[in-house]
Amino acid sequence: MYHTEDILYHNETYEKALRALEMGRAARENCDIVTGERAPQIVQLAGDDPEQFVQAARRFLPIADAASDVYKRQEPWLPTSPSA
Repeated sequence: MYHTEDILYHNETYEKALRALEMGRAARENCDIVTGERAPQIVQLAGDDPEQFVQAARRFLPIADAASDVYKRQEPWLPTSPSA
């Protein structure tokens, strides 16, 4: 999992993530032994800004098949109890 700000503002982190995706795509273990199809390459991103998520996900378009999101909430989520 990568934080969106790290992908957008720290090129070293982005390049490291790209190398990991390329290695995963090329790995023999990434292919189904029966069909020969490769598993999808998915990047998991975390952040608190949806616009940054979109920008970071777009950076992975050349190599990743998908991006999943894990947003941090600004305030902790607390369930509301019904009032009696």
